[in-house]
Amino acid sequence: YAAKLATDNPFYAIRILKEAIAYCGPSVVEFFSYCSQGQQSHDWAGPLVSRMMNEARNWQVQVRRPFQKVDISANPEPDKIFPTKGKSFKKGLKRDPATFHDVVSMLGQYNRHILSREDDIIPELINVNETVSIFRWLRNQYLAGYRDTIPTEEEVERLIIERYT
Repeated sequence: YAAKLATDNPFYAIRILKEAIAYCGPSVVEFFSYCSQGQQSHDWAGPLVSRMMNEARNWQVQVRRPFQKVDISANPEPDKIFPTKGKSFKKGLKRDPATFHDVVSMLGQYNRHILSREDDIIPELINVNETVSIFRWLRNQYLAGYRDTIPTEEEVERLIIERYT
């Protein structure tokens, strides 16, 4: 039993932890932590970055139960490549789904990579992370039964260019 979770949905996390404890074999549960250095921030910063990473498909919530397909249903709109709308913690506030660019912009240590962007050139940090994340996401969709094939490298590059231009 293996699972990757995020802190933006504690009720789902508790359910998965109960499942992992009840499983009578080895279990691994991996949580997303947005700050490895323990810097001071607002209480909502962790869950917000966690939710943004889910929307950007850089941190993908998934559960691997023995003898079953991968479960990615806890991700926003698991049947789509990217979600169509973002989910805010404040009621009534609507926002676009987050991209990895938004996450990097929010975390100050990566700002120089964002500022180095010229015209329509995607910074290398973002391009590499997006490429890896999209390949993982499309593979997870394939393993979960949402798609029949995995796209080629050229198709993934096209998806990233479309998202950032």
